[in-house]
Amino acid sequence: MIHLIYNSDNKLIHVNHDHLSIGDTRYFTEQRGCVIENRHDWTTLARARQAAADATVCTHVAYLVADRGGHCRPRYDIMRAPQVGDNVSETFNGDSYPTGVIVEISKNYHKITTSDGSIFTRRKGTADNVIDSARWCKQGGSTFTMRQGHTHKLNPEF
Repeated sequence: MIHLIYNSDNKLIHVNHDHLSIGDTRYFTEQRGCVIENRHDWTTLARARQAAADATVCTHVAYLVADRGGHCRPRYDIMRAPQVGDNVSETFNGDSYPTGVIVEISKNYHKITTSDGSIFTRRKGTADNVIDSARWCKQGGSTFTMRQGHTHKLNPEF
């Protein structure tokens, strides 16, 4: 889970991708007067978009908003956007296979092409449904989705 740490002037000072211990939380909130936010605090799309924009400015790496739909809690989250050169794998039902590195990303992050020729697309919703999914599905009617890193793992259940 991503934690954003804002100072007392409401300026983002740190993006944390790791678990925050109770000691870390106390240090930032009690000793430094900071506010810590995560996906449980972003209750509107506008706030999630602002959090992603703040993280992008702070880290100089793009962050995207994910809207999981009104049936999920927490509904909104942010994630580090995939980058050209990232290792990726395709995964389904516990099986995962390396699929190269990202060689091309469309301007709006809708389409990602890997070095082995695989194309993954990000699901786009309608105005009253999911805005943008948190996953990219392999093009061509496949049930495989893209995941970060090179992983070759088979589901031991089969």
